[in-house]
Amino acid sequence: MQNGNLPAVLYDKILLTANYFLRSAKLFEISILRDFNPSFDDLALIMQRLADIILTLPESEDVLLSQKALDYVYLMLQMSIAIRNSDSIRLSELTKELDKKSFC
Repeated sequence: MQNGNLPAVLYDKILLTANYFLRSAKLFEISILRDFNPSFDDLALIMQRLADIILTLPESEDVLLSQKALDYVYLMLQMSIAIRNSDSIRLSELTKELDKKSFC
């Protein structure tokens, strides 16, 4: 892997994880989601770190890529909070919002 591709590689990992959040939220009840290991809190925080890395890489000239990464991470962080708080209404709203994203 060349360093010039690192922002795109990290962004792809964020997209894969966002898709995991989406599929899981659609398939499982919130009580089951709370027992996932690693937790959705942990995954969201890891994705936040990846987005932070994208922002700081010198080859991250694509501002749109950085913004999209932050948008997905924001939704994952909010979903993880809803799961932790057993807030199924908020999780449903966030799932619908994430489902509208293009994932590209």
